[in-house]
Amino acid sequence: MLVLSNKTRRTIDDIKIVGYNKFPKSYLKHYLKLKTSETFNLSIIEKKTEQLNNLRFAKQVKPPEVLFQKDSTSLYIYVEKSKSNTFDGFLGFGTNDETNKLEFDGFLNLRLINNLNYGETFSLLYKSDENDQDTFDATLSLPFIFNSPVGIDLNLRIFKKDSSFTTIDQKAKINYQINPLHKVSVGISSIESNNLRSENTVVALQDYNSNYFAISYHYLKPQFYDVLFPIKSNFFLESNFGNRTSSNIKTNQSLITLNAFNNFKLNEKNSIYANIDVSNLSSDNYFENELLRFGGINSIRGFEENSLFASLLVF
Repeated sequence: MLVLSNKTRRTIDDIKIVGYNKFPKSYLKHYLKLKTSETFNLSIIEKKTEQLNNLRFAKQVKPPEVLFQKDSTSLYIYVEKSKSNTFDGFLGFGTNDETNKLEFDGFLNLRLINNLNYGETFSLLYKSDENDQDTFDATLSLPFIFNSPVGIDLNLRIFKKDSSFTTIDQKAKINYQINPLHKVSVGISSIESNNLRSENTVVALQDYNSNYFAISYHYLKPQFYDVLFPIKSNFFLESNFGNRTSSNIKTNQSLITLNAFNNFKLNEKNSIYANIDVSNLSSDNYFENELLRFGGINSIRGFEENSLFASLLVF
């Protein structure tokens, strides 16, 4: 017979994952904040393991169980791997009548999550439309590298506006997961833009290079049980400080971005969605090819995508 004494403080001696044996162990320590040798408290453990349902690639199938032995305490967590990869798009190709070169048109949106059982995310967005706009956006997120609380986010974005200009934006961030809902990041970004037209023809388009230091905060509260609104609340604030170099002239600049939305649930069938997007590029002067671009279905419907540009956006 096993006798438990209130005078004896028990600690977790072993944590076992049941159902998903390749579940990334770094998420136990740094995401759920569960580790061996900590004081055993079932109510706290249950609250922590509930956060598994905030992951896109895994979910908890039943509450954790505990095996008490005379000299040890083992915690069993029941996890199931979720299908989280998504793919959407269509691609077409043809030969340009003027250049006789093969050209691709269409749309591709690919997201691969946790295929290596590391918790990683790779996303790829490609768009090419009839307005001769090409967008290539690739992002790689590696959480808890070397089993540390620090993760890395890498992003490459290439944008071409017909025969006007091209912009290459590269970003690298180091993030720290405070808890399952809050994350802070610091990073750097480099932007290179080239004017594809003659400078005498379009003075507003200029070749330039920009370098920024960035700091950001991200709050994300998911609700993956809801197919239509998988994210309940989101708050992202980022501040960039740096300079732009053009014709050997440096200009100090700053860029502040805010994106926030929330779903207010009224009842089982009704909810209110509120969203705000703010971006502000501050500089002594501006080039057309560095301004913030918007328009289209994701910002202001009724306008062609990226046909509008400004230094300050609020919508």
